[in-house]
Amino acid sequence: MEEKIKQTHPTVHKYLFTVTTFSKLLALSLFIILPFLGFYLGMKYQEAVGLSGGTQEIINYPKSSKINLPSTPSMTPAINKYNQPTPIPPQRYITPTVDVNLSNQIIKDISSTVNPDKNPIVKMQVLKIVGNFAWVDVSIIGGGGNALLAMNKDNQWVKIWSGQANFPCLIANTYNVPKDLYGTCY
Repeated sequence: MEEKIKQTHPTVHKYLFTVTTFSKLLALSLFIILPFLGFYLGMKYQEAVGLSGGTQEIINYPKSSKINLPSTPSMTPAINKYNQPTPIPPQRYITPTVDVNLSNQIIKDISSTVNPDKNPIVKMQVLKIVGNFAWVDVSIIGGGGNALLAMNKDNQWVKIWSGQANFPCLIANTYNVPKDLYGTCY
């Protein structure tokens, strides 16, 4: 195509295909201006079509504000995006009514698999014991954690399931876990 233009219109070819100071400045200015122009036109289009997400409310918490939380040694509130503790509703706290010695034995037995490095930010609390099974809360200070199901096998407590999702029926049926311990499975 370039050769055809060159043969039929030599002056036009020279004008279009020669790099000059003007062509360099034009290219540089277009390189800078076009992204800003595209952004501006996109914003105007968004307003015209009504796709604006509305306004966002930004909440500024005073640094001195205190949030009263129920005291539970292993459950700590998560830190929200405003770098403030998010209180966990009281119904999420389960007050354990388990034997302290048995609870300590369960945590001691499963610690080698749950927290092999003995990391001090990992906290475990036995919430419920039914027969040879125990439901354990594994929390990480600062947020996060999971649930764990332990089973007493030959006088040694072992982890048989842990996760954050719903408790699987396959595990409940395989190990004959009492329904009183987990409620609903999926």
